[in-house]
Amino acid sequence: MGTVLPFLGKTNMADKQSDNSDRDSPLTAARFLDIIKSQAYQETVQEINKPAFDHLTSELQVLRGVISQQNAQLQECQQKIEMQDRRIKQLEECVLRQERSTRLRNLRVSGLTGSRPEDYKDQFVNLVMSNQEIQLSHDDFDVRLPRVNKASKDPTPAEATSQNSDRDTQPAQQKKTTVTVIFKNDWIRRQIYMKRVKIGRGVFLSEDLTREESTLFYKCRMAKKDNIIKSTWTFNHKIFILTNEDIKVEVNSQEQIELIARRGSKVSVASTSNGSSTFLGFTPAEVAQASATARTWSRSLEEEIKMLTNSH
Repeated sequence: MGTVLPFLGKTNMADKQSDNSDRDSPLTAARFLDIIKSQAYQETVQEINKPAFDHLTSELQVLRGVISQQNAQLQECQQKIEMQDRRIKQLEECVLRQERSTRLRNLRVSGLTGSRPEDYKDQFVNLVMSNQEIQLSHDDFDVRLPRVNKASKDPTPAEATSQNSDRDTQPAQQKKTTVTVIFKNDWIRRQIYMKRVKIGRGVFLSEDLTREESTLFYKCRMAKKDNIIKSTWTFNHKIFILTNEDIKVEVNSQEQIELIARRGSKVSVASTSNGSSTFLGFTPAEVAQASATARTWSRSLEEEIKMLTNSH
C-alpha cells in the first residue's frame, strides 16, 4: 500500500493526512477529467503502453519482411510460369510443325474395301493407273488401316461357334472404310492429289489434316453447303475458299468463316505479293468509307505541317 501512481497524489509523510483525505473524498467527474488530462497520467499511460507498442512495431516489421520475401518468391514463380508457358507454346508449335511435316506425304482415301493392307493396295493401284493414268507400284506407298476398337467384349464359345457357322453360310460383306496412304515420294502424291477428281466414282481423296485443320475445313464445307461461299479445298495443309465473287482466299481461323456468314459473301480481300489473297473482314462499303476518312486525315495533317513550317 506504500507506492501509488504519480497522478493520484503525493506519497510523502508530510502530506499523508491531506493525501488520505483526498483519497477518502469521492471521485467526481471533474476530478477524473483533471487526472486524465494531467501530464503524470499521460506519462504513466505511455510508459505502460510502450512495451506493447514496441512489441507490435517489431512484429509488424517482421511481417513486412515476410510479406516482402513472399512477394519476391511469388514474382519469381510468376516469371518461371511465364517461361514455362512460352516453352510449352514453342514445343506445341514444334510438335505441330513435325506433325504437318509427317502428314505432308499422306493421303486419306475413302471408299475402298478390304480386310488387309494388300487388298487396299491392289484397289488403289488399279484406280490410279486406270483412271488417272499415273504409274504407281506397290513399293511406292504403304497403307495404314484405321484403329480397331478393342473395347468390345470378347464373344463366348457358344457365340463364337454361332458366328463361325453364320460366316460359313452367308457371303462376306466388306464394309467401305477410310485408310491412310503413306507415299515414299512426295511428287507422286502431288500428282495423284492434283487428279483426285479422276480417281473413280465413290472413292475420295483428301489430305491428312491435323485436328485443328480438319475442324476449320469442316466449317468451310458447312459454309459451302449453306451457299455462303462457292467452293473450298486444301493444298499442302492450307485451306482455301472461293467466294461467290470468284475470289480465292486463304482461311486461317474460324472467325473468318463466322464473319462471312454474318455479313454475307461480299467481303473484302487484299492481294499479297505472292498472288494469294488475305481476308480483311470488311464489306467494300466499309473499306471505301475508311479510305475516305484516311484521305481526309492525311490532308489535315499536311495542312498542319505547312502551318508549322511557315510559322518558323
